[in-house]
Amino acid sequence: MSSEWKSILQDKLYDCSALARLRGLEAFGRPKVVYHHAAKSRQSHLSPHLQSCGRWGARFHSSSRFHSGSVTTGRNTTQAHERPEKLGVLRAVQLHQRARHVERSSTDTTAPSVLPGFGTYTTLISALTDRDYQNHQDIVHAEARIRKRSSSPAFKHSTDAIDEQRIASLRADNHFTPAIALFQTASTNPKSRIPLHIYNKLLRSCAIHSNADAAISIFAHLEKRSDILPDAQTFIHLLVTYMGRGDLQGAKEIFEEFREASKLNRIRWAIDELVSDEQVQKGPFRERAAQIAVWNQMIETYFRCGQPITALGLLEQMLDSKVGETFNPADIPPPASSTFSRTIRGFTRSNDVKTALSWFDRLLQQDLKPGHPYAPTPIPSRPDQAAWTIILDALASSGMIEDLNRLFLHLTKVASDDGLSIWTAYRETVSGANLNYLETNADLDPSRAYEVLDFIATHVLGGDHIRETFMFDREVSRGLCERLILQYWVRGYRDRALELAEEFVEQQWRLLLEAADLVPSHRARFRAQEFSSFARSLTSQLLAKNSEDLSEEHASRVAALFATSSLEPQSPVQPNDHLTSPHDTVIDDTPSTPPTSVRIDSAHSTYVNAFALKDSSVSPLAAYSRFHSASLSGIYPDPGVMARLISALGRLGQVEKMQHLYQSAQLVLNGMEHSKEKQSAGWFDVEDHMIIGLAFAGDVNAAHTHRRRIIEQGGVPSADAYGALIHHVKDTTDDTSNAMVLFQESQALGVSPNIFMYNTVISKLAKARKADYALEVFQDMKAHRVQPTSVTYGAVIAACCRVGDAPSAEILFEEMTSQRNFKPRVPPYNTMMQLYTHTKPDRSRVLHYYNALRDAKVQPTAHTYKVGLLLDAYGCIEPIDLNAMESVFERLIAEPNVAVQGTHWAALINAWGCVQKDLDKALSIFDSIADHPTTKRTGASLPDAVVFEALMNTLITLRRADLIPAYTERLQAYGVHMTAYIANLLIKGYASAGDIERSRNIFEGLQDPPEGIAAPHNHIPHEDKPDHIATVPASAPVFREPSTWEAMVRAELGNGQRDRAVALLKRLQARMFPLPVYQRISGIMLDNTVSPWSSPDSMTPYFTV
Repeated sequence: MSSEWKSILQDKLYDCSALARLRGLEAFGRPKVVYHHAAKSRQSHLSPHLQSCGRWGARFHSSSRFHSGSVTTGRNTTQAHERPEKLGVLRAVQLHQRARHVERSSTDTTAPSVLPGFGTYTTLISALTDRDYQNHQDIVHAEARIRKRSSSPAFKHSTDAIDEQRIASLRADNHFTPAIALFQTASTNPKSRIPLHIYNKLLRSCAIHSNADAAISIFAHLEKRSDILPDAQTFIHLLVTYMGRGDLQGAKEIFEEFREASKLNRIRWAIDELVSDEQVQKGPFRERAAQIAVWNQMIETYFRCGQPITALGLLEQMLDSKVGETFNPADIPPPASSTFSRTIRGFTRSNDVKTALSWFDRLLQQDLKPGHPYAPTPIPSRPDQAAWTIILDALASSGMIEDLNRLFLHLTKVASDDGLSIWTAYRETVSGANLNYLETNADLDPSRAYEVLDFIATHVLGGDHIRETFMFDREVSRGLCERLILQYWVRGYRDRALELAEEFVEQQWRLLLEAADLVPSHRARFRAQEFSSFARSLTSQLLAKNSEDLSEEHASRVAALFATSSLEPQSPVQPNDHLTSPHDTVIDDTPSTPPTSVRIDSAHSTYVNAFALKDSSVSPLAAYSRFHSASLSGIYPDPGVMARLISALGRLGQVEKMQHLYQSAQLVLNGMEHSKEKQSAGWFDVEDHMIIGLAFAGDVNAAHTHRRRIIEQGGVPSADAYGALIHHVKDTTDDTSNAMVLFQESQALGVSPNIFMYNTVISKLAKARKADYALEVFQDMKAHRVQPTSVTYGAVIAACCRVGDAPSAEILFEEMTSQRNFKPRVPPYNTMMQLYTHTKPDRSRVLHYYNALRDAKVQPTAHTYKVGLLLDAYGCIEPIDLNAMESVFERLIAEPNVAVQGTHWAALINAWGCVQKDLDKALSIFDSIADHPTTKRTGASLPDAVVFEALMNTLITLRRADLIPAYTERLQAYGVHMTAYIANLLIKGYASAGDIERSRNIFEGLQDPPEGIAAPHNHIPHEDKPDHIATVPASAPVFREPSTWEAMVRAELGNGQRDRAVALLKRLQARMFPLPVYQRISGIMLDNTVSPWSSPDSMTPYFTV
């Protein structure tokens, strides 16, 4: 290796000692094993499900956006056909359903049929895997488009909705499962001779889905064949499979097997899937290119698995290779230009863009032009096309504008000599990053701002590049041009802004005229509409920004620009006489009749959709104003934008605006008769987002109306819609059962749950203490490759903690913190601390999780101070340490980010009163609350219901029922609304003092909530939610909880009134509470030792999460 390249590996990028340690490690020093037996060894460790073809399909899951099974609806097919005027929007959907049904039938390998021949199996497997690969490529491209569009805080496309819908459809289109099933069936025939390209296609699908078990099974079958050898592509797919799983050890074993097989000449040299030009088809080049491709993939694998130093060690071996360009399979190959591109991409994917840039800059200094990506080059060449693409994207994403512009300018100078292309996407990337920089730095020095603008206008979008920018129908490019002009305008360079605008518009029309004789008329019309949209949108924004001091000359030029938009070809559906002046931006609150004709405008769609951008300054309400203003002129965004705005407004509780949008969407959909497929997709999208919006707005019944509407028309609500419905099942007497009915319905309809849906289901099960079911759903989630988040783990950990399953909770907590996507959040830590504070008291474990919280740099919350180490752990767990508890309370007072709440005072009262039996101290604490400095500083309404509950509990525990009336009067004097939990304590207290009549009066003075509805106003809020209790008037009715019935039954039994207790149970049963609730309370009748002094956990809600 030359000293120059040795220095690259050993300078500031990675120090010499790291590489020295690398050489000392046996990075590839595992014992050499015969290649054939190594895979046999892996096969012997396969789990039982891989040994059985019949059970293979159970490992996978598929679903469809549309449901083909029978769904009970309120009307039959005949009735539906009697209403064609209302079902026109659904015709394309029904056709799509039938097509999907045919496809599912053709891939159903379980149905008895004529036994297919072997050639049929290979043909079907090839078709399925090709379709799987194509779907994967389409998803990758769609996701790349969305990322590129979302990178700008000021510009976003309505086509995101189309891409997102396309991605969801492709992911639901499962071809992997039937392909594997067909392979398993074909492989059981001992005479089968599956060709290598079929093995590779199957392994390619395994790599796409990161399914190592399936890959091992396929590879093992290939190894058993004596008549066929794997090729380089075989090993590349295996490496990608393990890389996708983050299994570095598995990838290293595959790489070692490849090297061993190369030495033994047990590799079929081919690289057909990598490149296809004539040079590669020549035998020697093909062999060497294949060898380099495998080494490249291993380098990428090390990077992706977080081992950049080991990746560089592998590159160092290639640079040190002395074999030259004519190496043999057993040799270490020299690198190719693609090797350096992979290395640069490795650094960028590791978010080490500066190191990637250092490597790239060093490559720029080389004398050798880039050649074929897989041609061995012992002497490094200048960067190839792939390297340029990688570095420009990385610099743009990282906001490294100086380096981005420097390199782009350099590219324009060397592209011709180096055989490189300057793609339009490069110009979009560079200009977009520069415009983002300007838009996020409004106070930038004027000279610097002009320098950046001039760079874009001169070298990227303007000048000789205008024609290229507008040569194709690229909405991205037009949007960037618009943003460039606006930046000139808002920064005071109005002449330059108008000069550019005029130049752009002139070029648009010149291209349109040139294309008039070359493209179909409908295509020309489309281009004209798009160009007019550009002029109209631009002039509207120019007038909206800093137009107060507009000179007469500038106003005249802007007006001329706007006039070009009226040259758009007209159609009966889109009359021009509804256009408003660009100055018309104020919404008229008076009701108006919607225009009878509508026009969907792509620029307007982008304008309205700005609210959906990440970190956007445009609120949903502002987006609605934009929508409403244009709708008065018959201009609308596309249905996807309207659908997203509907759900966003629902989250804000703006139901009226939602309904207006929904009605407008019907107008737009009715005008889309020319495109049935888009019409039907838009209809489902709007209905789906109505479910989401109404659920978040609290109108769950109305949301279910739209749910039923989708199902009745043969569709299926999305996972987000079901997630919203499940999330908002609350305030009922059996939230969990109602939520699970929805979840089971979604599964019956074939919905693939997403992370939001899984999280809501698991949370509902956790709150109901259904830990086993929650764990089952959690495992199902992982089996279907939905990556759990910290929220997921928090919910399932809470489920285990609620039932006291500490070992499972600890295992899950460790699993959560070990995840690569782990983002520390306070709830799981609080949950674990609460488990070891109240359920399984162990102060050392509380301290362990509190320290873990601090180590993770998570800010403790008010709940942490209450439930964890900081108060209850010292005040409730033996040995009691009151001095430490008081010290913690002083620390809490001094904590600037946490307010002292009623739960904290309640903890002190509980510790001194119930635990230490020191009534005087407990009462003195209570008396100090109202005038405490923290209460006055925050303005909190203290003492609150939680504090009174703790005080009443103390009085009853110390058998001082005589003090209850005085403190009940103080509760009323403070204006605190009594909760059912306070009433429970009063019932117990008076019953224990022999005053059962007063207990009965309290119980009968309470009210029952409507049947099936949970009692309101009783539960304390968490610190991240509004304090509902503080806003409830003291005179508001108090509603009974199930625990209130339990308290009264215990009171009657404790006073020997069994008949009265039975009568209470009958009343309880008539209330239709869930069976487990009734059984728990009725079970008290079997306890001969029952006493009103019993203190179940349900009576002390301020201890619960």
